[in-house]
Amino acid sequence: MNEAVAALRQEVARSYERSETLSKENDRLRALVVSLQRDLGKNRAENKTLRNQIRALERRLHEIRTPPPDTAEQPEAAEPRVLPQPGTRRAAPSSPASPPAPPADEEPADSTGGDFVEPTPAG
Repeated sequence: MNEAVAALRQEVARSYERSETLSKENDRLRALVVSLQRDLGKNRAENKTLRNQIRALERRLHEIRTPPPDTAEQPEAAEPRVLPQPGTRRAAPSSPASPPAPPADEEPADSTGGDFVEPTPAG
């Protein structure tokens, strides 16, 4: 019976050691989980901040690419409109997008779009 009691005491001591080891491991893992959750929260906040910055930059890029709607639709204010006098002919308005007319003394370009240059004989 003394041997059985001694064996039980040894088993209890091993179980106690194992319980202590597992308790320490449990505390370490809980601290690690808390740390990882804190880091994850920081990363989420950083990601949210970065996403907000990206959205702001995309809005700025979009604003740069497209002109403001009021300037695209309004005529230029620097050019005053003059009404023609009754009985006078009205000239066609010139648009800044059309190319200037060639001088009267030049010949127009050929149909290929370039000027034709006649080759000179060699010699």
